[in-house]
Amino acid sequence: MVRTERGVKAAREHPAARVAAGQRETILPGHHVSPAEGRAIFDRQARRYLGISGDEFVRRWEAGEYAGTADSPGVMDLALLLPLVDAAANGGQNGTVER
Repeated sequence: MVRTERGVKAAREHPAARVAAGQRETILPGHHVSPAEGRAIFDRQARRYLGISGDEFVRRWEAGEYAGTADSPGVMDLALLLPLVDAAANGGQNGTVER
């Protein structure tokens, strides 16, 4: 296997390589998402994955309509984003989201 200098350098700069070498990993500053941004992100992803609004997904989720299918593509993706909606419903007080 032939490694170019760029490939070796990139491997040394990988976060896992830095941790293994005892170096501290740089933590990038986060972006706090406002409640309105959280709802917009959630709505956009609901439309992308399932073709429905974010509000419709939440209604169906709370009604148990996804029971037994929660691990299907799209549904799980949106379930993981539910904290965005929860934070928006609670004025941003419930779990600050950073990206």
